[in-house]
Amino acid sequence: GEYVFIKNGNNQPKLDKNGHLVINHDLHNHDGELPDGVAEKFIEWAKNEKLSFWK
Repeated sequence: GEYVFIKNGNNQPKLDKNGHLVINHDLHNHDGELPDGVAEKFIEWAKNEKLSFWK
């Protein structure tokens, strides 16, 4: 598939702090640019389950 880029308030492609285009995805929150994704939910789950590798 093709990438879908996030747009800013001026309907222009949004750039991250390094000047890269922000791609719409559900993997991680991209430093708060996107809603929490799979990575953040996994961290929350690992902490709740008290998994030994996540302290």
